[in-house]
Amino acid sequence: MRRLRWAIMVLGTLVVALVAASTSAGAGAAGAGARAIPSSARVLEVTVRRPHRPPVSEVSVTRPAQVRHIASLIDGLKTQQAGALDCTGRADDPVVTFTFRAAVGGRVLARAIQIVDRGVGRPACEPMTLTVRGRPQTPLLGGAGVVRDAQRLLGIRVPRG
Repeated sequence: MRRLRWAIMVLGTLVVALVAASTSAGAGAAGAGARAIPSSARVLEVTVRRPHRPPVSEVSVTRPAQVRHIASLIDGLKTQQAGALDCTGRADDPVVTFTFRAAVGGRVLARAIQIVDRGVGRPACEPMTLTVRGRPQTPLLGGAGVVRDAQRLLGIRVPRG
C-alpha cells in the first residue's frame, strides 16, 4: 500500500510538471528568468529521504556563496520537453529536496525535488521538479548533477540503490 501511495505521489508530481510544461511551452528561452530561484534566497535546506522513512541527511546552509552556487546550478538546467516519460525506477528511490528561503523559518521561495534513480542511470528519466513562489515550473533535466555537486559541496549523504 505504501508503494502504491508513493507511486501515486510521484505520478501526481509528474502530472503537475507536465501541466506546467504545457502552459509555459511557448515561453522558450525567455521563460528561464521566470523559473529562476529568487535572488532573495539566503537559506537553503537540503533533505534526503526515502519515502515513508526519516531523513537520511538534513543540511541547512546560510553561507551566501553556497546558497547562490546551488541556486545557479538549478537555474542552469535545461527544461524538459513535454511528452511521456519511460521510467523504470523503484518506488523507494531516495528523494533530495532543495528548499530556498529568505530567512531561517521564513516562507518557501522555491523548492526543487530530485528523485535519485540509482538503477536506471538515464538522466532524462527522472526530471527535477521545481516550484517558484508556489508556482510549478517546467521540469528540469540534469538534476542528478546538482545532487552530486551538493554531495561534494554540502556533505549531504544519498543512499545507494
